[in-house]
Amino acid sequence: MKKKNNLPRRIRIGVAAIVFILICLAFIGLLPQAAALLKIQAAPSLMKTIAAFSVGALVTCIVILLVTFLFGRFYCSVVCPLGIAQDIAAFIFRRKGKPLPPHLAFLRAICLGIAIGFLAIGWTLGFKMLDPYSNFGRPFAAWNQPKAAVVEKANETAAEKEDDDDSEEEEKSVAAPTDVVESNCSKGCILSSYGIGAILPVIVIIGVAVWRKRLFCNAICPVGTTLGIVSKIGLFKLSITEKCIKCGRCVKACNAGCIDIDHRNLDNARCVRCLNCLAVCPMGAIHFGRPIATEQPSEQPVAETPEQTKEKPAADMKKRELLLAIPVGLVGLGVSAAVGKHFLKQLLDAKTAETEEDTDEESVAAPQFILPPGAGDVARFATKCTACLLCVHNCPSKIIKPSPTGYGFVRIDLTNSHCGFDCNRCSQICPTGAIRPVPLAEKQTLRIAQAAINYKNCKVFRDDEPCGKCAEVCPTKAITLHKTGAPKLNKNSCIGCGACQAICPNKTITVSPILKQEGVETE
Repeated sequence: MKKKNNLPRRIRIGVAAIVFILICLAFIGLLPQAAALLKIQAAPSLMKTIAAFSVGALVTCIVILLVTFLFGRFYCSVVCPLGIAQDIAAFIFRRKGKPLPPHLAFLRAICLGIAIGFLAIGWTLGFKMLDPYSNFGRPFAAWNQPKAAVVEKANETAAEKEDDDDSEEEEKSVAAPTDVVESNCSKGCILSSYGIGAILPVIVIIGVAVWRKRLFCNAICPVGTTLGIVSKIGLFKLSITEKCIKCGRCVKACNAGCIDIDHRNLDNARCVRCLNCLAVCPMGAIHFGRPIATEQPSEQPVAETPEQTKEKPAADMKKRELLLAIPVGLVGLGVSAAVGKHFLKQLLDAKTAETEEDTDEESVAAPQFILPPGAGDVARFATKCTACLLCVHNCPSKIIKPSPTGYGFVRIDLTNSHCGFDCNRCSQICPTGAIRPVPLAEKQTLRIAQAAINYKNCKVFRDDEPCGKCAEVCPTKAITLHKTGAPKLNKNSCIGCGACQAICPNKTITVSPILKQEGVETE
């Protein structure tokens, strides 16, 4: 009996563990530098190539495909965080591998066609629902959002206490909401922050992994299907040699359910290169490398064994299934493109109709959301953001919020804080290019919203008291003070960072969304 080859598997597990930990730290926001690992993810690289073309993103896509062609789907076991999470879940619950259900080629083709179809018309909805990277990142908001809500409320409470120190009753009334926020966050802040729809897909995927390990990767995931096609025609493959005694250990250890031990067949299109089969095979019958050449048949006709006659129909069925899957995928591509284009047009037309109903010039130009600096406008950002929420977790001011559904694009909330003048982190870590990389100097002159002053509520006029806090914190000096102490706003210099709104004691200043981000005048 040959000694088991466990070293390749241990190396794969070690590298995957390091990658997984670093990615988790990046999403939590404890190690923003690790976000560089997210830029080598297949789905974000593809999105960035389409959304904001860069040579780096294109090279990343090419490298992933080239490595897959040479060595197979190592990406799925070593780099993809959701794939690693599925392996961890299957290991914890000690699930034995089972062959996947037959005829999954149709489902894979439909899912890939839908995802590519939506991307073809510039809508990420179908893609973001199936993208393993984005689905993995969304639940991390459950860790950050409740803490951010408590911190923001505490800061607001402290500011109110500074202005209202007259009575203990006022302090109690101000402190009471903080306790409510803390209790609410501990009970259900996940639901209120971005909706259960962001968590449910991951729960389902992990649940399926406990049942059938990598079923999601080989039946639904568009990235897995794409890499599987490349791996199928790849150079170095895993194969089962004649040494196999059909003990079945490799089937139980396989994470992808890709081994048919009866016919000594290993499907490299579905194999995620976990290398468990290499580690458990007692006979060393699993071979990794160029497929071993089979012996040439002799001139004498050889009678086929019953086992060989069974292999032929199985092989023919797989070929027919593959050939039928191609038109099925094309149909899914066409349907998703047509349907997606129709609904996207309706969505944009509805937004235009809503603004045209109001004749006021300012309301016509004002959208509903403030976008991160570098997003451009709503029409562009909505078609590029995959809602992975990496920017949400890494925003120092915690002003970037997920959409209520969890699948819409992110937006900025300046209610309790402001956009840091010396910060451009969100544009630097966005892996898809939805938030365009903006140098700090450019970001400091980029208008993302527009401030306005309601002089009726200004402390100088209402209380006849000096203030000037808004002018002190304005980073672009768009707010200056008259001789009377009243603030004066130069809209041409305002970048809409929200610093004035956050510090104003009487909530005199409000910051509103703008139609399109643009540069402002500088001194």
